[in-house]
Amino acid sequence: MQTHDHAMISIKPGFATSILSGMKTIELRRRFIDLPLGSKLWIYSTLPVGAVVGVATLETVDRDTPQNLWKKYSGRTQISSLEFDAYFCGCEQGVALGLSNIQTLEPVDLQTIRKIRGVASVPQVAVRITPEQAAMIVDVTRTRLNRHSATTTV
Repeated sequence: MQTHDHAMISIKPGFATSILSGMKTIELRRRFIDLPLGSKLWIYSTLPVGAVVGVATLETVDRDTPQNLWKKYSGRTQISSLEFDAYFCGCEQGVALGLSNIQTLEPVDLQTIRKIRGVASVPQVAVRITPEQAAMIVDVTRTRLNRHSATTTV
C-alpha cells in the first residue's frame, strides 16, 4: 500500500451512498482535521449501517464562509439549501472536501473496525488512522470479496 495519510470519516448512510454512486463529490463539514491533499479518506457509514463502505482521495480542501461554499459547491453536495443553512447555522466558516478516486468496498463492520483501531469508539467527525490500519481494512475487504466470489462461482 502506498504511503499516504489516512483518515476515517463518519458520514450518514444516505450521503455515503451518494458519494459511492458519484453523485456527491463534495463533503461539507463545520470543521475538519488537517490532512494533506492526496490523503485517503475511509468512509464510515454511520448507524444503522455501521461499516466502512468506501475510500476516496482528498482532492481539495476549501475553507470559506458558508455562503461562499454554497455558491461554489451546491450542485455537488446532494443537500438542499434548507439543510445547508440548518447545518451551518451559527458558523462563520465551513469546509468543503473535494473527493476523487471514489471506490466502493465490501463493508467492514463496526466490530471489525473497533478491533483494527484498538478502540471502542468510532470517529464523530474524522480521525487519523495508520497506514497499517488502512492495510488491514483492505485485507478484510479482499478476504470478503474472495469468499463471496468463491461461493458464487460454484
